Amino acid sequence: MEYMFNFKPVTDRYLMLEIIKPLILGVVGITIMMISGFLFELTDLIIIRKIEFSAVAKLLLYRIPSLMVQTFPLAVLFATLYSVGRMVKDNEFTALRLGGMSFYRAILPFMLVACLVAVSTYLINEKVAPWATHRSQNIIREVILQETVPGVEEKVFFRGPGDRFFYVGEVNPSKGTLEQIIVYEIKGRNELPRIITASSGRFYDDMWYLNEGTAIDFDQDGYPAFQVSFDQYELNVGQQIERFFGRQRTPQEMSRAELMHEIQLFSRSGLNVNSLLVDYHIKLAIPISAFIFVIIGAPLSISYGRGKGLAVVFSIILIFGYYIILSFSRSLGRNDLLPPLLAAWLPNLVFLGVGIVLMLREESLRFLGGSK
Repeated sequence: MEYMFNFKPVTDRYLMLEIIKPLILGVVGITIMMISGFLFELTDLIIIRKIEFSAVAKLLLYRIPSLMVQTFPLAVLFATLYSVGRMVKDNEFTALRLGGMSFYRAILPFMLVACLVAVSTYLINEKVAPWATHRSQNIIREVILQETVPGVEEKVFFRGPGDRFFYVGEVNPSKGTLEQIIVYEIKGRNELPRIITASSGRFYDDMWYLNEGTAIDFDQDGYPAFQVSFDQYELNVGQQIERFFGRQRTPQEMSRAELMHEIQLFSRSGLNVNSLLVDYHIKLAIPISAFIFVIIGAPLSISYGRGKGLAVVFSIILIFGYYIILSFSRSLGRNDLLPPLLAAWLPNLVFLGVGIVLMLREESLRFLGGSK
């Protein structure tokens, strides 16, 4: 570690350029592959369902930011495997070792690039992707699903007119019935918030008629101050239910700040918000995975990767493994079998552990005279 923070501008600049070139190639290639799969769906919308090309083009445009969030960390993995593998093949990495540079110091420029990618990914995921995803979902709700009356989606938190937030477990537009209803009202800056829960209800125009529920007023510290049960409660929501679809937001349509606000609001009603917490933590875990991919990709390239072909193969294997673990742990977290924080970060922890073992092994070879 004695060389970890030695400033070597020429070497660092060279190493950063070595990873930036395949990084750009990886971003373009992976994005094209992801868009290609999406294009099959869009083509079907144009040819089979006769959706206007302008609407489909907007849908594609709005999907790009969310694709970029997935693409950037994966491109870092490919760039690390490719650039380090090429340097090993051309004995450039051996030259760095002979010059006294440790393995940890050699990958520091790669980590700096990964830092820039992680920050960019996080900002896109916070500032651009939720807005763009919401717009694309509204296109689907308004245009693509116009054959059926758009209504309130089930098990989704959404903001209604005024300072109200809604959650509906089940909705039947044809019968006009609702199940598992939660309404959170913010009545004013200096007034107590209110949570209304009901087991069932029905709607007509802009009125909701709730059955067998409870209304709870909270004090400014978040504790129940007044509670009353009711057999029926009339609620003027301010607009017909068909217009609510434009206000609904899934976790993918919210930033971490917005999602945490929803979690805090609805956790007070006693609702299990673990599924939302998992998505909340994943929004940070995905950008940070860029660092993890450098840690596992660099030593793997030195030991086994020698060229572009193997870089592609290793990238596919590692990406597949990462998302298999993420899918599995996310499901466990949403079903209360894992804590939400652990469920979101489990893939990163697994890959980090493997990467650290590979790094320690690679650096130990240097002292044992076994470096390549």
